[in-house]
Amino acid sequence: MAELSQALELDTSTNLGSAKTAVEGLCGHLCTVDEGSGLVELVHPTVREFLLSEAAGDFFISKADANHRIAITCLELLSSDKLQPPRNRRQLARRRERGHTPLLQYAATQFSEHIYTARTESDELLIAPHRFLTTNTLSWIEYVAQSGDLYPIIRVSKNLKSYLVRPAKCKSPLNSQVRDVENWATDLSRLATRFGESLMQSPSSIYYIMPPLCSTSSAISRHAANRLDGLSIPGYRESVWGDCTAAVSFEDGKTAAAISCGERLIGVGMESGDIDLYDIRSCQREGILQLQKHPIDLTHFSDRLIVIPKTRTVAALDRALVEDHVFHYQSPEDEVHDAPRLKAPDVASLSPDMGMLALGYRWGTICLWEVQTNDFVKSVRVSDPNIVPVLLFNPNPSIGLLLVVYKQRELVLYETSNGDLVKRQLTSGESGIISVTCSPDGRTLASTDTHGTLQVWDFESLDLLRQVATPAASFRTLQFASDGSSVIDMMDTGVRI
Repeated sequence: MAELSQALELDTSTNLGSAKTAVEGLCGHLCTVDEGSGLVELVHPTVREFLLSEAAGDFFISKADANHRIAITCLELLSSDKLQPPRNRRQLARRRERGHTPLLQYAATQFSEHIYTARTESDELLIAPHRFLTTNTLSWIEYVAQSGDLYPIIRVSKNLKSYLVRPAKCKSPLNSQVRDVENWATDLSRLATRFGESLMQSPSSIYYIMPPLCSTSSAISRHAANRLDGLSIPGYRESVWGDCTAAVSFEDGKTAAAISCGERLIGVGMESGDIDLYDIRSCQREGILQLQKHPIDLTHFSDRLIVIPKTRTVAALDRALVEDHVFHYQSPEDEVHDAPRLKAPDVASLSPDMGMLALGYRWGTICLWEVQTNDFVKSVRVSDPNIVPVLLFNPNPSIGLLLVVYKQRELVLYETSNGDLVKRQLTSGESGIISVTCSPDGRTLASTDTHGTLQVWDFESLDLLRQVATPAASFRTLQFASDGSSVIDMMDTGVRI
């Protein structure tokens, strides 16, 4: 109730007095206020469906308009003196604990989610973020870092970039504001990946230590690097952000075969059977698991459990118990030797809810199956025979899309529920894609080709967001970090982040 009360006061510029009385008086047939917790709830889930449908008439609520309105309200709070940064080091040392308003935590972590789904016709959602980013960004970063989780900063970076690539924003007359917001969006992601651990240890370092360490052309450097009482760095400084934040070379004689990311560790499976463990932030090696009896292909890796498939067994290793379990499986041909041999699929992918199985065959056909019922859903095939090297379900269960890579150059999206074609996109150049990976939230796709070009895409629209030139290699595998902040690019001799 306190959050809603402050949001309504900011939105309407009116002192409501008793927000509870106002809500119950105006919306009593639609909303209730829990006496114990103070939560405002709809009287029934069907109310939400009704209000979001055109059948609501004068009560109809547009999702895009509602998100636009909430985003503006959150940004008004974030741009206010509630988050005003200190003017100098002495003020930083003397200031007391900042009083937190009820809406501040929600606004600081969720405002960009509302921007992402807001309407794009108005330039108001360029002016408001621009005002916030050029005034209170550093104090907002400090506030988020104090929580011990920098993921909201990564989300803001992604959501702002996705909002700016929409056609309405590309044609906006506010070109300077667009450029500034775009530069800040880039800086936020680089700041979190490059200085994340130091920032969480000392959130206030964002004011006087971090800005001079950033590239000279970055928005954060131009905004705060020249403070008189800030850190001074003589000599050469990089003018643009480097795309590679860390690189690790493997020991001589070791060749990588697979990679997977846990919450805190990166596991690299070697052809020898060992699994080298690296800290995802410091990139220091944490240890080695010697499992020569298991050919390495890491299909699941967390800080505790590792699942390793081989030809006819699957090994599950529990690091806490320091023991492993091996599960054996057989194919029907093992029992009936004279049975006709079926053509096996070349690639397979399982949906995140384990409800749908996709099988890809050499001649280009994709077959979709219901796992629980074993029912055949649909087969899809392009007009010309195509090799299908990659199948990838979106890891976000709410995004029901299957990515298929045809001829190693064409990205195609299908609806998982019915197999209908959604979007096709050809990659640039003649080189073929050899690996793809999707961020845990399902928003971003990364691919790499035989020439070393790493491309970052919006998963649902297949719009190209970024392209990075990397060293060419015949073998490489991509994997997103567990927080979605970076991409791990593994070659047979090393790893780049």
